[in-house]
Amino acid sequence: MRVAFLTNVIPPYHKPVLEALAARHGTLRIFLSTPMESNRSWKVDWEGLDVIVQKTVTLTGRWRHPRGFEEPTEVHFPLDTVEQLSRFDPDIIISTELGFRTLSAVLYTKLRRRTRVIAWTEVTEVSERGRGLARNLLRKMLRSNVDAFLALGDGGIRYIKSLGVDERKIFKLAYTTDVERFASVPLARQPGHERRLLYVGQLIERKG
Repeated sequence: MRVAFLTNVIPPYHKPVLEALAARHGTLRIFLSTPMESNRSWKVDWEGLDVIVQKTVTLTGRWRHPRGFEEPTEVHFPLDTVEQLSRFDPDIIISTELGFRTLSAVLYTKLRRRTRVIAWTEVTEVSERGRGLARNLLRKMLRSNVDAFLALGDGGIRYIKSLGVDERKIFKLAYTTDVERFASVPLARQPGHERRLLYVGQLIERKG
């Protein structure tokens, strides 16, 4: 099976997932909008993966949420998606987000109807407030042209359902980590006196 993975960049926590996909399906090609975004401090690392950096136009701006916070954004428009997919001829396309990238993947499937599109979403009903009419219309158009949706947790599922997507097309995607190294550490406290730690990945307004 030939799998195409369309995304903006490769975060360090995605690389093990992509390596597992490549090992399982044999042929995985990753199409990136850019090697790395300017507001990310991650090191570029796609060693061992089949990666193509696309011809992309990037627009920068600031995202203002109805709750009052704002942050810089980069919106990518990969221009050669249909051309690249035609060369690769995938059986399945996994496309992150519900924007121009996924729209291009859907357009490709109109030419190659045997190819299926899966949208990998990292959204919730809270994060997507105030995204604008144009984006909402695009996403509602995509709902009937995407074969399956991956959503992060219950909030993501609720948002995808709010677009009118059939619940049978939505699958929960959960991020996790290898807890063995933590579980093997003996407790310094007596049982029943453990502490619970809440870790926030980014100390920014969007995280509260």
